[in-house]
Amino acid sequence: MQARLLRIILLMIFLGGITAAAHECSSCKNLRFIFNKNQWHSNIKFKADVPFGAIFLEQNGYTFTKAKEEQFMLLRHSHHRSHDFTPDFPEAIDCHAVRVNFVGANKNAKIKGEEELKEYFNYFLGKDKTKWASHVPGFYGVEYENIYEGINLKVFSENNHPKFDWIVRANYKEDALPIRLKYEGQNGILIKDGALLLTTSVGDVVEAKPYAYQVINGKKVEVACAFILSENEVKFTLPNGFNRRYDLVIDPALIFSTYSGSTADNFGYTATYDSKGNAYAAGSVFGFGYPTTPGAYQINWAGGTGQGGIAGTDIGITKYNETGTQRLYSTYLGGKSDELPHSLIVNTNDELFLFGTTSSDNFPVTANAFDTTFNGGPSPGPFGGLGVHYINGSDIVITRFSSDGTQLLASTFVGGTGNDGLNTSATNFLKYNYADEVRGEIDIDKQDNIYLATCTRSTDFPVTQGVFQEQNKGGLDGIIIKMNNSLSTMVWCSYLGGENDDAIYSLSLDKNDDLFVCGGTHSVDSFPITQNSMLQATNAGGKADGFITLIDKSGLAIEASTYWGTAEYDQIYFVENDRSNNVYVVGQTEDKSNFFIDNAAYNNPNSGLFITKIHHDLSSVIWSTTIGSGRGVPDISPTAFLVDLCSKVYITGWGSSIGNQLSTRNLPITAGAYSNTTDGNDFYMAVLNDDASGLFYSTFFGSPTAMDHVDGGTSRYSKQGILYQSVCAGCGGVSDFPTTSGAVSQTNNSPNCNEAVYKFDFNIPITFADFIVPTPPCQLPYTATFANTSNVKGDADFTWIFSNGFTTNDSNAVYTFTQPGLYNIKLIVADTSTCNRVDTVEKQILILNNSASILPDVTICKSAKTQIGIPPGVDNVTYQWEYDASLNETHVSNPFASPDSTTKYTLYVKRGNCTDTIQQTVIVFSDAVSVKASVATCPGDSVRLDASNSKPGQTLVYDWSPPTLILAGQGTSTPLVSPPRDTTFTVLVTNQMGCTFTGKVLVDIVSKLPSVNAIAKPYTIHYSDTSQLELLGEGVATFRWEYDETLSDTNSATPLAFPLETTVYKVLAEDSNGCKVSDTVIVYVFRTPCKTGGVFLPNAFTPNGDGVNDVLYLRSLRVTELYFAVYDRWGQLMFETSDQAKGWDGTFGGKPLDSGVFGFYLKAKCDDGEVVEKRGNISLLK
Repeated sequence: MQARLLRIILLMIFLGGITAAAHECSSCKNLRFIFNKNQWHSNIKFKADVPFGAIFLEQNGYTFTKAKEEQFMLLRHSHHRSHDFTPDFPEAIDCHAVRVNFVGANKNAKIKGEEELKEYFNYFLGKDKTKWASHVPGFYGVEYENIYEGINLKVFSENNHPKFDWIVRANYKEDALPIRLKYEGQNGILIKDGALLLTTSVGDVVEAKPYAYQVINGKKVEVACAFILSENEVKFTLPNGFNRRYDLVIDPALIFSTYSGSTADNFGYTATYDSKGNAYAAGSVFGFGYPTTPGAYQINWAGGTGQGGIAGTDIGITKYNETGTQRLYSTYLGGKSDELPHSLIVNTNDELFLFGTTSSDNFPVTANAFDTTFNGGPSPGPFGGLGVHYINGSDIVITRFSSDGTQLLASTFVGGTGNDGLNTSATNFLKYNYADEVRGEIDIDKQDNIYLATCTRSTDFPVTQGVFQEQNKGGLDGIIIKMNNSLSTMVWCSYLGGENDDAIYSLSLDKNDDLFVCGGTHSVDSFPITQNSMLQATNAGGKADGFITLIDKSGLAIEASTYWGTAEYDQIYFVENDRSNNVYVVGQTEDKSNFFIDNAAYNNPNSGLFITKIHHDLSSVIWSTTIGSGRGVPDISPTAFLVDLCSKVYITGWGSSIGNQLSTRNLPITAGAYSNTTDGNDFYMAVLNDDASGLFYSTFFGSPTAMDHVDGGTSRYSKQGILYQSVCAGCGGVSDFPTTSGAVSQTNNSPNCNEAVYKFDFNIPITFADFIVPTPPCQLPYTATFANTSNVKGDADFTWIFSNGFTTNDSNAVYTFTQPGLYNIKLIVADTSTCNRVDTVEKQILILNNSASILPDVTICKSAKTQIGIPPGVDNVTYQWEYDASLNETHVSNPFASPDSTTKYTLYVKRGNCTDTIQQTVIVFSDAVSVKASVATCPGDSVRLDASNSKPGQTLVYDWSPPTLILAGQGTSTPLVSPPRDTTFTVLVTNQMGCTFTGKVLVDIVSKLPSVNAIAKPYTIHYSDTSQLELLGEGVATFRWEYDETLSDTNSATPLAFPLETTVYKVLAEDSNGCKVSDTVIVYVFRTPCKTGGVFLPNAFTPNGDGVNDVLYLRSLRVTELYFAVYDRWGQLMFETSDQAKGWDGTFGGKPLDSGVFGFYLKAKCDDGEVVEKRGNISLLK
């Protein structure tokens, strides 16, 4: 028979103003219960230091003391060095004691320690040697056995607070529980919101609402439980008895929490996760002392500028194992100036990508990077609190690490000549929270392409042609980037913004890989809002408005865009999508009209955090709500956001007085919270029901003394609802941030701050499908086992579907491959005990056998590009495409191809001794459009046009021009037109693929007016040159040119024109019937400015002896004097001349130089006296 225990859990929490540590602890996670070996009074069995006091466990009760917290505030309480202060400590500290008696308890109950500590303690108190004790043991918990008949009591700790488990053993037969707790010494006692509140002279103490459950058949089942208070005596009641049918109650778990262990000051910024549940954290490090691992890419601090007297920063990155007990790798990343991390993401190979900013021109970049040159910008000045100073301006950096952290697989600068990647808005309302300068997000699509959303002040940012916004419209604009996985190619890049400052903070890819971005804006007139935006088409005014924009995956068009805000301050910090492609946003507001509450049963009016669910096309709100304390301003700065597989909404943020007076006080907390008390300076985590009908779960998390926060950056949830959160912890040298047993570092080893990272599992019952793809050998047949690693809660059904038709319902799929190729494997997991019930995952396995295969053809439009090949993520494989100029890369599995005509591409895939050949054809779709027209007798007659194409069966859209001559049928293949004269009609035809084709037809008028056409040869001349005019005509009886003294003969059909400035010449003609027509021709006179076009200098030459471009010459017809010099990268003079006839042959000291980039300086004087000075680069190529 299975034993059934009833546990009643009580958590004691000390409340006060701003909390401060009064306890000593080594782990700062678990309280230490020290055995009494006669060093204390004999009635004490164990003692533990708790926040602001101590607890003494006795035979039939316990006593706890509490000190006045504000007095401890003056002991130590600081943040970053720019905020340090050293106050005077008070002469005395006020305390209060309360005793709890176990009424009617067993006076002979056995009391024993549990989980003994490795260390021991020595007490030498005063001169009385009988009170001295050595080798005193300590424990993480204490158990009272049979304290009441059939009932045990376990005392341990959670989140630095004492916790009491009353355990009612199986087969307990009494209807009522005998547990009676009598309180003595308090100023007052009452039950409030189910919790027991004790008032004392130094602050309040709360014993949280009792939480009771049973474990039945391996599942935790809640049992309703409550306090009963009679005078000063407390008992428990179970109003529904032992009922096994109650729903499962979520018991959230802190999987791990750890400090970085850095001895240097180390601020926390960003965190993420990988497929194995490992955690990654990145922060700033002020000097040597970050705990790097052997073989890591950069084990030493590279220097920095810093703020004031503070050492500069490098980025510090650590990869932790899934339990936080081991550093898998830890490395610096940086150059000689300052840099900061903003956002992290991991690809399908568990390779970490970092988005950051740098002021270092020697930041590590790789040879084939998109941009290997630091572009810089003006110094934005030091950032208060962050401790950095970007004296050279800022560039975006994107870096890709190997999975073991030993190599930079790719790293690149991205930017223009302004500051890039930083929110440097001129107004503080787009920098509302502390460290909002360091926002933005990086993401990855199914093909492992990289997306980045951030800000820029550059007007010359490397945007791509044809995107939806090619120009910076003013000030700070958002910027969106799509790059390939090797960071060598910009797939597309576009600005997003208006006439004033605009900032993008987050992005999300929907099911079609279209892109949502969000942020805040001050732009009113020119921010790109789509005409079909039914949500909010105009800026509501105020300090800032939020915005949401949906961008087509090609980057060519905005599909939908809307404001979302009020007449107060509003910004949107994160955007996510659910499985139905609905969009969710979370933001801050100072609105007090409850504008953001709509169709949501759960809401906290007048609160500063809003969450809104919107239809995919941004047309209307599904629901919207606000969460907070109700004080009319934001409470927390958002750091992580998720919509899980059940459409539950997760939000994490921090509140602290350093962040624009943010605070976590009075935020809503649910029963069973991990921690339901706060000092106002903590992290807050909340889960909202999918329909906003209720707050599913919420809790605080943080230090009882320090101002917990994160310095900008993004942290992440996994789709299973596990949070990976970076923290700037322990500032002021404090070590009381909650950590887990065995963590990499349970202490803050720096004199100020340490980056902490914690992994928090909300244990929400979600079905999450996943499996491991084995690595096949080069041998057939091959029997593969696909290990099912799905997350399920109950009895689950599994369906495996292979692309070759094989299916199985086994837990693990086993299949014997007999043919090579790329196979798609789909796993469908069904578990009706979870909220989403079903989840699906698809992966590929590549079977090699020295064979050849053909991938399906891909069809594109002319001048378009497409991604070809096979998906990434296959281990231990190398790729080599046969060279083709239309491929952007030849060493990846899925390059971009942009052929001009239909092309067959060949890929060689190698694993070990196997090399398979894979071919794929890209068909460039071409079509021809022909147009016919009926006859027109006279000018103005109606004519029917008729367009046909060479490939019927397409869905076509027609656009005719000139549109003013279309009488009817615009948009069809047969419009009716009315040409007043011979007219060429053009039709632009677009098919269902978006390909466009053009057709033309000339409509002739039978009875014509004279046709007159005046031309010039050439139309553009240089000053003092001549142009030959010519009258071309038909049916002309007489003609003459209007008088102009610059014409040689006004009665000639081919006069010479010698204008001194741009001139319009007009010819008048008549036919035999006296019908008059005229025409004009313009002759443009051009005088080339010497500075802009009078001097030509190539940017590259090839001194390889082939007689072509072997010597670098300056060429100009207008230069009268010059000085031209070439320098190498170290500034050494390679060549100089003052003679145009003398060029540089690529040698120095008579010896040929290797390929490289050289700098040049040119100063020249032109024939008009203008002086030209140029500096730049010249490439020597061999």
